[in-house]
Amino acid sequence: MPAASPLSAQTVLITGAAKGLGLAIAEAFHRAGATLALVDYDGGALELVQQQLPGSHVYAADLSDAAATRKVISAIDKDLPLVDTLVHNAGFLVPQSFSEMSEERWELTFNVGMQAGYLFTRAYWNRWLERGTGCGIYVSSNSGIRADWGEAPYAATKHALEGFSAALALEGTEKGVYTHTVTPGMAMRTPMSEQNYNDALKARWVEPSALAPGFLYLARQQDAALSGKRLSAWELSQQHPQG
Repeated sequence: MPAASPLSAQTVLITGAAKGLGLAIAEAFHRAGATLALVDYDGGALELVQQQLPGSHVYAADLSDAAATRKVISAIDKDLPLVDTLVHNAGFLVPQSFSEMSEERWELTFNVGMQAGYLFTRAYWNRWLERGTGCGIYVSSNSGIRADWGEAPYAATKHALEGFSAALALEGTEKGVYTHTVTPGMAMRTPMSEQNYNDALKARWVEPSALAPGFLYLARQQDAALSGKRLSAWELSQQHPQG
Protein backbone atom coordinates (compact mmCIF):
# COMPACT_ATOMS: atom_id res chain seq x y z
CA MET A 1 0.00 0.00 0.00
CA PRO A 2 1.61 3.31 -1.06
CA ALA A 3 2.51 5.80 1.63
CA ALA A 4 0.83 9.19 1.62
CA SER A 5 2.79 11.90 -0.15
CA PRO A 6 4.69 14.37 2.04
CA LEU A 7 2.70 17.54 2.57
CA SER A 8 5.00 19.49 0.27
CA ALA A 9 3.96 17.15 -2.56
CA GLN A 10 0.24 17.10 -1.77
CA THR A 11 -2.67 18.97 -3.30
CA VAL A 12 -5.12 19.87 -0.54
CA LEU A 13 -8.69 21.01 -1.18
CA ILE A 14 -10.25 23.07 1.62
CA THR A 15 -13.85 24.31 1.66
CA GLY A 16 -14.93 27.32 3.69
CA ALA A 17 -11.37 28.52 3.27
CA ALA A 18 -11.71 32.31 3.22
CA LYS A 19 -12.08 32.93 6.95
CA GLY A 20 -11.88 31.38 10.39
CA LEU A 21 -10.76 27.80 10.81
CA GLY A 22 -10.67 27.11 7.07
CA LEU A 23 -8.26 29.99 6.51
CA ALA A 24 -6.08 28.88 9.42
CA ILE A 25 -5.90 25.36 7.96
CA ALA A 26 -5.02 26.80 4.54
CA GLU A 27 -2.25 28.92 6.03
CA ALA A 28 -0.78 25.90 7.80
CA PHE A 29 -0.78 23.74 4.67
CA HIS A 30 0.71 26.60 2.68
CA ARG A 31 3.59 26.89 5.14
CA ALA A 32 4.10 23.14 4.73
CA GLY A 33 4.47 23.60 0.97
CA ALA A 34 1.21 21.99 -0.16
CA THR A 35 -0.60 23.05 -3.33
CA LEU A 36 -3.97 24.51 -2.33
CA ALA A 37 -7.41 24.48 -3.88
CA LEU A 38 -9.52 26.84 -1.78
CA VAL A 39 -13.29 27.06 -2.07
CA ASP A 40 -15.59 29.58 -0.44
CA TYR A 41 -18.83 31.46 -1.05
CA ASP A 42 -17.09 34.82 -0.55
CA GLY A 43 -15.18 35.48 -3.75
CA GLY A 44 -13.84 38.83 -2.58
CA ALA A 45 -12.36 37.32 0.57
CA LEU A 46 -10.86 34.50 -1.51
CA GLU A 47 -9.03 37.02 -3.68
CA LEU A 48 -7.41 38.45 -0.55
CA VAL A 49 -6.47 34.95 0.57
CA GLN A 50 -4.88 34.26 -2.78
CA GLN A 51 -2.70 37.34 -2.34
CA GLN A 52 -1.81 36.20 1.16
CA LEU A 53 -1.04 32.63 0.05
CA PRO A 54 0.77 32.94 -3.29
CA GLY A 55 0.32 30.01 -5.65
CA SER A 56 -3.01 28.93 -4.20
CA HIS A 57 -5.93 28.25 -6.51
CA VAL A 58 -9.21 29.84 -5.42
CA TYR A 59 -12.77 29.04 -6.46
CA ALA A 60 -15.87 30.96 -5.45
CA ALA A 61 -18.94 28.74 -5.26
CA ASP A 62 -22.29 28.40 -3.52
CA LEU A 63 -21.97 24.93 -2.02
CA SER A 64 -25.65 24.83 -1.13
CA ASP A 65 -26.31 24.34 -4.85
CA ALA A 66 -25.45 20.91 -6.25
CA ALA A 67 -24.94 22.20 -9.80
CA ALA A 68 -22.58 24.93 -8.58
CA THR A 69 -20.67 22.38 -6.51
CA ARG A 70 -20.27 20.04 -9.48
CA LYS A 71 -19.14 23.00 -11.59
CA VAL A 72 -16.41 23.97 -9.13
CA ILE A 73 -15.26 20.34 -8.92
CA SER A 74 -14.88 20.35 -12.71
CA ALA A 75 -12.92 23.61 -12.54
CA ILE A 76 -10.59 22.17 -9.92
CA ASP A 77 -10.12 19.03 -12.02
CA LYS A 78 -8.90 21.12 -14.93
CA ASP A 79 -6.34 22.91 -12.80
CA LEU A 80 -5.42 20.22 -10.29
CA PRO A 81 -6.49 16.74 -11.39
CA LEU A 82 -4.91 15.03 -8.40
CA VAL A 83 -6.27 15.98 -4.96
CA ASP A 84 -4.60 14.09 -2.10
CA THR A 85 -6.49 15.48 0.89
CA LEU A 86 -9.99 16.95 1.21
CA VAL A 87 -10.80 19.14 4.20
CA HIS A 88 -14.53 19.81 4.12
CA ASN A 89 -14.86 22.68 6.54
CA ALA A 90 -17.71 24.71 5.01
CA GLY A 91 -20.77 25.09 7.19
CA PHE A 92 -23.73 27.36 7.76
CA LEU A 93 -25.32 28.12 11.12
CA VAL A 94 -27.90 30.71 12.08
CA PRO A 95 -29.81 29.44 15.14
CA GLN A 96 -33.56 29.46 14.67
CA SER A 97 -36.42 27.50 16.20
CA PHE A 98 -37.65 24.61 14.09
CA SER A 99 -41.20 25.97 14.23
CA GLU A 100 -40.06 29.14 12.45
CA MET A 101 -37.59 27.56 10.07
CA SER A 102 -38.24 27.60 6.34
CA GLU A 103 -37.57 24.64 4.09
CA GLU A 104 -35.07 26.83 2.25
CA ARG A 105 -33.07 27.43 5.45
CA TRP A 106 -33.05 23.71 6.19
CA GLU A 107 -31.83 22.83 2.70
CA LEU A 108 -29.19 25.56 2.71
CA THR A 109 -27.68 24.33 5.97
CA PHE A 110 -27.80 20.63 5.11
CA ASN A 111 -26.59 21.04 1.56
CA VAL A 112 -23.53 23.14 2.44
CA GLY A 113 -22.48 20.54 4.97
CA MET A 114 -23.60 17.11 3.82
CA GLN A 115 -24.47 17.40 0.14
CA ALA A 116 -21.25 19.24 -0.70
CA GLY A 117 -19.26 16.84 1.46
CA TYR A 118 -20.72 13.93 -0.49
CA LEU A 119 -20.10 15.52 -3.91
CA PHE A 120 -16.48 16.39 -3.20
CA THR A 121 -15.81 12.95 -1.76
CA ARG A 122 -17.57 11.23 -4.66
CA ALA A 123 -15.30 13.11 -7.07
CA TYR A 124 -12.10 11.75 -5.52
CA TRP A 125 -13.04 8.50 -3.81
CA ASN A 126 -12.41 6.03 -6.63
CA ARG A 127 -9.20 7.83 -7.59
CA TRP A 128 -7.97 7.47 -4.02
CA LEU A 129 -8.84 3.77 -3.98
CA GLU A 130 -7.00 3.22 -7.27
CA ARG A 131 -3.90 5.01 -5.94
CA GLY A 132 -4.06 3.30 -2.55
CA THR A 133 -3.87 6.58 -0.66
CA GLY A 134 -6.10 9.57 0.08
CA CYS A 135 -7.62 11.41 3.01
CA GLY A 136 -11.02 12.94 3.69
CA ILE A 137 -11.36 15.17 6.75
CA TYR A 138 -14.84 16.44 7.66
CA VAL A 139 -15.14 19.23 10.20
CA SER A 140 -17.75 18.37 12.80
CA SER A 141 -18.61 20.10 16.08
CA ASN A 142 -20.34 19.56 19.38
CA SER A 143 -23.53 19.59 17.32
CA GLY A 144 -22.39 16.27 15.88
CA ILE A 145 -22.24 14.83 19.38
CA ARG A 146 -25.20 16.45 21.09
CA ALA A 147 -27.66 19.19 20.11
CA ASP A 148 -28.20 22.85 20.93
CA TRP A 149 -31.31 24.97 20.71
CA GLY A 150 -32.11 26.28 17.25
CA GLU A 151 -29.63 24.02 15.50
CA ALA A 152 -31.84 21.24 14.07
CA PRO A 153 -30.45 21.35 10.50
CA TYR A 154 -26.89 22.03 11.65
CA ALA A 155 -26.99 19.15 14.14
CA ALA A 156 -28.50 16.87 11.50
CA THR A 157 -25.70 17.83 9.11
CA LYS A 158 -22.91 17.18 11.59
CA HIS A 159 -24.43 13.88 12.73
CA ALA A 160 -24.71 12.88 9.07
CA LEU A 161 -21.05 13.68 8.45
CA GLU A 162 -20.11 11.57 11.46
CA GLY A 163 -21.91 8.54 10.02
CA PHE A 164 -20.66 9.23 6.51
CA SER A 165 -17.02 9.28 7.57
CA ALA A 166 -17.35 6.19 9.75
CA ALA A 167 -19.01 4.21 6.95
CA LEU A 168 -16.42 5.30 4.38
CA ALA A 169 -13.63 4.19 6.69
CA LEU A 170 -15.01 0.64 6.63
CA GLU A 171 -14.48 0.62 2.88
CA GLY A 172 -11.33 2.67 2.56
CA THR A 173 -8.97 2.19 5.49
CA GLU A 174 -7.61 -1.21 4.46
CA LYS A 175 -6.99 0.23 0.98
CA GLY A 176 -5.04 3.21 2.26
CA VAL A 177 -7.85 5.77 2.17
CA TYR A 178 -8.52 7.37 5.56
CA THR A 179 -11.53 9.39 6.64
CA HIS A 180 -12.03 11.36 9.85
CA THR A 181 -14.41 13.77 11.49
CA VAL A 182 -12.73 16.49 13.49
CA THR A 183 -14.33 18.68 16.12
CA PRO A 184 -12.51 21.82 17.22
CA GLY A 185 -12.25 20.45 20.74
CA MET A 186 -11.78 23.97 22.06
CA ALA A 187 -13.75 27.18 21.75
CA MET A 188 -12.22 29.17 18.90
CA ARG A 189 -12.61 32.68 17.60
CA THR A 190 -14.19 32.72 14.13
CA PRO A 191 -16.82 34.88 12.40
CA MET A 192 -19.38 32.14 13.11
CA SER A 193 -18.49 31.78 16.78
CA GLU A 194 -18.50 35.55 17.29
CA GLN A 195 -22.19 35.45 16.40
CA ASN A 196 -23.13 32.27 18.25
CA TYR A 197 -20.88 31.86 21.32
CA ASN A 198 -21.99 33.00 24.74
CA ASP A 199 -19.76 35.12 26.97
CA ALA A 200 -18.42 32.08 28.86
CA LEU A 201 -17.13 30.49 25.66
CA LYS A 202 -15.72 33.78 24.38
CA ALA A 203 -13.77 34.15 27.61
CA ARG A 204 -11.68 31.06 26.84
CA TRP A 205 -11.60 30.84 23.08
CA VAL A 206 -8.35 30.43 21.14
CA GLU A 207 -7.32 31.54 17.68
CA PRO A 208 -8.13 28.94 15.00
CA SER A 209 -4.45 28.68 14.09
CA ALA A 210 -3.99 26.77 17.36
CA LEU A 211 -6.15 23.96 15.93
CA ALA A 212 -4.54 23.74 12.47
CA PRO A 213 -1.59 21.38 13.21
CA GLY A 214 -4.00 18.51 13.84
CA PHE A 215 -5.22 18.69 10.25
CA LEU A 216 -1.67 18.49 8.93
CA TYR A 217 -1.04 15.44 11.07
CA LEU A 218 -4.08 13.63 9.66
CA ALA A 219 -3.13 14.49 6.07
CA ARG A 220 0.18 12.68 6.60
CA GLN A 221 -1.83 9.44 7.14
CA GLN A 222 0.49 8.09 9.80
CA ASP A 223 -2.05 6.21 11.92
CA ALA A 224 -4.65 3.94 10.32
CA ALA A 225 -6.26 3.39 13.73
CA LEU A 226 -7.57 6.97 13.59
CA SER A 227 -9.51 6.40 10.37
CA GLY A 228 -13.26 6.48 10.91
CA LYS A 229 -12.86 8.15 14.29
CA ARG A 230 -14.10 11.47 15.61
CA LEU A 231 -11.06 13.43 16.72
CA SER A 232 -10.36 16.69 18.53
CA ALA A 233 -8.31 19.22 16.57
CA TRP A 234 -7.19 20.78 19.83
CA GLU A 235 -5.93 17.50 21.28
CA LEU A 236 -4.24 16.46 18.03
CA SER A 237 -2.57 19.85 17.77
CA GLN A 238 -1.33 19.65 21.34
CA GLN A 239 0.08 16.18 20.69
CA HIS A 240 1.57 17.07 17.29
CA PRO A 241 2.28 20.82 17.35
CA GLN A 242 4.31 20.63 14.12
CA GLY A 243 1.62 18.62 12.38
